[in-house]
Amino acid sequence: MSSLPAAVPLPALTTGADGVLRSATFGDVYASREGGVAETQHVFLAGNDLPARWVERGRFNIGELGFGTGLNFLTTWRTFLESAPAAHRLHYIAFEQFPFTPQMLRELYGDDALAQQLIARYPLRLPGIHRVEFERVTLTLCFGDAREMLPQLAGANVDAWYLDGFAPAKNPELWGEALFPRPRRGQRSGRNGRDLQCRCGRAQRSRRRRVRRRETQRFRP
Repeated sequence: MSSLPAAVPLPALTTGADGVLRSATFGDVYASREGGVAETQHVFLAGNDLPARWVERGRFNIGELGFGTGLNFLTTWRTFLESAPAAHRLHYIAFEQFPFTPQMLRELYGDDALAQQLIARYPLRLPGIHRVEFERVTLTLCFGDAREMLPQLAGANVDAWYLDGFAPAKNPELWGEALFPRPRRGQRSGRNGRDLQCRCGRAQRSRRRRVRRRETQRFRP
């Protein structure tokens, strides 16, 4: 009888005097100290012209590098339920090398209704690809090194990317040339062949951990 593979590593967490959650491994924060939800809305939703773009499509696919606390997913999920037509579906694909445990998420989110749904269906922290189904939303969690796992999803038609790994100076492997060309492949083309295929939002934080600007990249056919 074969044994299960070893679980992926836990995140090493610290909390500063300002109450902001940080990665001890990478020396960087998980979200802006001025409000993680506002950061997600500004950088990733507005940066990808959402919710307007998913209103136009029956199925919309988002890819994220750096699932972290799941805040981007929860904020996107909530916004999707509030704004997308009832028949539309969202597929959210996220990569994380150091996934949180359900108990860690429970301590972060308390009684939040969507977070409780996520925690109840959260997969075992085993390396590989895990798919979780919710009403109108599919979450694909990829636990492991994104550089190794992205090729396994090369056929995914990603409409928008959330590039939310730790800062390049803190985590250079995630931002290397070997990784970045891959999200450009297999993107869905626009309706008339001239529309943008895929857009990316990326948070740029200052030394004081405030979001000072967002970077948006647009890939053409």
